[in-house]
Amino acid sequence: MVMVRQTFGCRIPTLLLVALALSQFLLSVNADVNKTHHVIDRGYGQALYEHFQQNNLRAITTLMVADQQPQTSRQQDQSDLLLADLYYRYGLFSESDRLFSRLLTDDIDHALLTRVKFNLARLNHEQGNNQESLKLLSLIDSPLPDQLQDEKQYLLTNLFIINQNIEEAKKTSSTINPKSIWYHYAGYNLGIGLIENGQLDEGLTLLEQINLLEEGTEELLALRDQVNLSMGLSLLRVNRPETALNSLQRIRLDGPLSHTALLATGWAWTGLEQSAKALVPWLELANKNTVDAATQEALLAIPTTLEQNSKPKLAVQYFTLAANQFDRQLEVLEQSVKTIRAGELIGLLNQNALIYPNSAKFAASSLQSTTAPYLHILIASADFHRELKRYQELVDISSTLNHWNRNLPTLSLMLDERRQRFVNKQPLLEQTSSFENLSRLRRSRDDLAVQLKLVESDDSSLELATEQEKIQLQRLDKIAANLISIGERRDTSDKQDMHRLLNGLLSWQIRTSYATRLWTAKKQFIGLDTALSSASTRAESLRQIGVDSISRFDQFKARISTQRGKIGGLIERVANLMNRQEERINLLAISTIELQKQHIIQLRLNARYSLARLYDKLVTE
Repeated sequence: MVMVRQTFGCRIPTLLLVALALSQFLLSVNADVNKTHHVIDRGYGQALYEHFQQNNLRAITTLMVADQQPQTSRQQDQSDLLLADLYYRYGLFSESDRLFSRLLTDDIDHALLTRVKFNLARLNHEQGNNQESLKLLSLIDSPLPDQLQDEKQYLLTNLFIINQNIEEAKKTSSTINPKSIWYHYAGYNLGIGLIENGQLDEGLTLLEQINLLEEGTEELLALRDQVNLSMGLSLLRVNRPETALNSLQRIRLDGPLSHTALLATGWAWTGLEQSAKALVPWLELANKNTVDAATQEALLAIPTTLEQNSKPKLAVQYFTLAANQFDRQLEVLEQSVKTIRAGELIGLLNQNALIYPNSAKFAASSLQSTTAPYLHILIASADFHRELKRYQELVDISSTLNHWNRNLPTLSLMLDERRQRFVNKQPLLEQTSSFENLSRLRRSRDDLAVQLKLVESDDSSLELATEQEKIQLQRLDKIAANLISIGERRDTSDKQDMHRLLNGLLSWQIRTSYATRLWTAKKQFIGLDTALSSASTRAESLRQIGVDSISRFDQFKARISTQRGKIGGLIERVANLMNRQEERINLLAISTIELQKQHIIQLRLNARYSLARLYDKLVTE
């Protein structure tokens, strides 16, 4: 029962994925129960997106890159909290603990600090530091978001059960929302804890409440099967087979616990001294997968029961059948070891989508193999599952590195094309940034400065006359010359008076506006100096761009080349690690199969011994 309780204490894989996804969503997105979480930093937002797409390796990479950018500091605490949780998922407990511990000591938002304490408590519980986990949970002085609050109370319940503080476990489990799946799992763990503590009836009553629930999800149905199996086995231990049958018969025949349920059902009928009925589930079980431990036990239970019912000849047949089955299984196991040594296991795991590259997460297919029937036994091993998870992480890393490596030639080609485009436009840039035009403009400016100074020193207002005024003065001069020429032949005195009037008015206008025109000319001259200075600065900048751009292109080219070398080295290193991890997986698989072989050898010895004993008995008779 302890193993069953621990299994459901950590929850089954399907539930774990759903719960972690949901809890992480609340962890990372909800800044508070009633507040909307706002993403400010682009890197943090990209990491959240990758995380919600279940691309956790990319999310980690994005956060690590963003950590080098100063703008990320605006949401550094949230980024570290997400990164710590991702490390936790990857089994990097020391890195996760380091980040959680830093956040715990920093002056951060209280709601964020509460979630940090919870995650650190969960991490300590995962590592077996139950007292430290209990201490951290006791420091949480404000409610967490709904699902996290339920998970926290569920974790507290488990810790109290581990400490054999059943009364506190009862109080804590009662505070969980009855509609939450955590409530039912806490109830299951508490019921098992009560049974192990000697409080059988109270534990059974608590477990029975789960059976009273209406039809729910596949997860709840699986929990209900486990509840009924635990109740049935517990009742068999205290010699209450009739009540045990009621629980065992509620287990789904198409569920994962059906084999164990059929075996236990047979023992229950045996306890009721109804051997004929006991044979029914065992015979049904004998027609199922012979690799299963329950089926193997049934193969021996059938002839044993037949012998007890004074049917020795029929028992001989079934003992012979069992022995032959065990012989065949040993042959298959031997062949499985050979195929595992040949590297078939990794291909089998890949074909069944238990390991996969990032680009084929949901691709699954079947593969005929001698090892396939034993795959569920291998995966049931905690050590094998842990090594398989590590191998999956290496596959993810290898896939990401190869993705980057494939993109490097594209980046190099893009860089070459941009460089060529720049080279093609460089003559236009050089022409635009030419200093010869600026030199001519400066010489013209200096000439104008000399002229303006002479005008100001000589008080020469005519030099500041407009072009129209100069044209009018020239016309008046021509008119004056014509009047003199005509005056020799006739009287032009009135015309000369008009000429003097117009000439005087124009000269007076030019003279009186001299100060204004001089001030305007000086202002325009200052603007000319400003424009020339700005043009010089821009020309220098353009010239420097031309010089620096080629250098930057060379630097990018060198960086791509350097990264290609680094990524190539990492790909090789990861490939070596994958090979070593494949060896570890194969060794674990072979070790598990060897244990299975020893078990079957013992079963075969029992069958052969019983067979020899029956033959002796029949000969004697």
